[in-house]
Amino acid sequence: MPGEITKVQNRKQLREFVNFPERLYKDNPYYVPPLVFDQMDTLDQEKGAAQEFCKSGLYLAYKDGECVGRVAAIVNFKANEQWNHKEVRFGWFDFVDDAEVSAALMEKVYEFGREYGMESVVGPLGFTDFDPEGMLVEGYENTPPFNCLYNFPYYNDFVRELGYEKECDWLQYRMVANHGVPDKARRVARIVRERYNLHFGSLAALKKDKALVRKFFQVYNESFATSVVNFIPLTDKEIDEEAASVMPFLTDKASSL
Repeated sequence: MPGEITKVQNRKQLREFVNFPERLYKDNPYYVPPLVFDQMDTLDQEKGAAQEFCKSGLYLAYKDGECVGRVAAIVNFKANEQWNHKEVRFGWFDFVDDAEVSAALMEKVYEFGREYGMESVVGPLGFTDFDPEGMLVEGYENTPPFNCLYNFPYYNDFVRELGYEKECDWLQYRMVANHGVPDKARRVARIVRERYNLHFGSLAALKKDKALVRKFFQVYNESFATSVVNFIPLTDKEIDEEAASVMPFLTDKASSL
């Protein structure tokens, strides 16, 4: 039996939802935990710009009084309108090595989707493209890059058993920082710089110019609009929110570890 599935309805349950992977991956040397406060804000249905165009339900699975899994069911109305489909998303999908638990959690996603007239399911995806997406299918011996998911190999087995198929591949490349930038990358950068008359800017100046910051994110929207699967352009409110979150950490000053 899969045990009990409970919908998150208060801050205590939300914190348990956010912290569940800490226990699940406690002995795994490759898992990198996200910032708890950031996850709490992202998943809080009273916060975040994405809540203006998304509906979500968070669910926890229990067996013998112990939390054994979690999943978020998300309907992104803006994405559905843009891509002309009726999809419910599943994200934050983590569970112990138990097929019944994963299946019971997904049933809650299906129920949530039907409430809003959805006709298909896709995932793992979050509210926006800044949330972790996809599922690791190889390279389990590597530490994941920033904002990328890590999962046990059995996740893929259970998801396939549930009838899901891979939609696309995302490839990750690793470059060792102290080896310098490859000559080929330098040549390509020089050619692009000369062809389009580009120049190096100042991060300090950028941080003081709100209009330029917004332009930066608008270029991001235009660049990814038709080239990235399931991409959703950022709204003005999301741009302001992301800028406030990221810009304080950017600096022109060199540092060393």
